[in-house]
Amino acid sequence: AVRPEQSVRDVMELLEQTKHHGFPVVDEDGDLHGIVTVGDVRRALAEGKQDRPASEAATHDVVVAFPEETLNDALRKLALRDVGRLPVVDREDHRRLLGLVTRKNILSAYNRALLHRHTDLEKTVEPEHLEQGAGRLGVPLRKEPPA
Repeated sequence: AVRPEQSVRDVMELLEQTKHHGFPVVDEDGDLHGIVTVGDVRRALAEGKQDRPASEAATHDVVVAFPEETLNDALRKLALRDVGRLPVVDREDHRRLLGLVTRKNILSAYNRALLHRHTDLEKTVEPEHLEQGAGRLGVPLRKEPPA
């Protein structure tokens, strides 16, 4: 997270160092003030605002997720607004930042779940129904072309 008073220049350096594409803007009390992204920083720099505070460059109309929501709920929100990250906030206090979930986090979780499910499925499938060496379900491989 970045502080609202940090400069756009500082945020740009942090984005370059971490290779992240955005950060929540959070004050010392942990309250969410928005999200600042690579796009926000680029716009601010193009306007000569590199010394302005991050809070001025940030997006304040932020879509949020709640801890009890599913990954599917979060993915749907990401897609609807075409954003790459969602702050996870307290349902009772939408400014209280609890965490951040990114599109990459969700896709990684789905991939792990699929791999786990696939691994469990492999234990119940006959070996001849597995592609050799690939570890994927498939059509049985023929050794010779059909006559």
